[in-house]
Amino acid sequence: IKVIKGKVEIALYNRAETFPKSNKEIKSKRITVKTDSVHCTFLVNKGYYAVALYHDENSNNICDANRLGIPTESFAFSKDIRPFLSAPSFTKTKFLVKNDTIIYIRLDKY
Repeated sequence: IKVIKGKVEIALYNRAETFPKSNKEIKSKRITVKTDSVHCTFLVNKGYYAVALYHDENSNNICDANRLGIPTESFAFSKDIRPFLSAPSFTKTKFLVKNDTIIYIRLDKY
């Protein structure tokens, strides 16, 4: 995280039909930014999941975008998939949870 302010919104999905739609996630967390990284834990069953997140620098509860709909705040997806012109698919971002699973996601401004 480059700017130490605001919050990071992390959303967890388990279905292609809902990824990455707002308010369609199975779990989410909003974490106040205090350092250059945030950590989050979700308790889930075995299966495939995908994560979408954004850095809400101004804490207005939305991922701000320009007139073309391109986010102006940092965002990221699981497996560090970097989208081009549209959000990536669930298939490209999904990961398998069998046991305790740790993933790392790099948050960059595009």
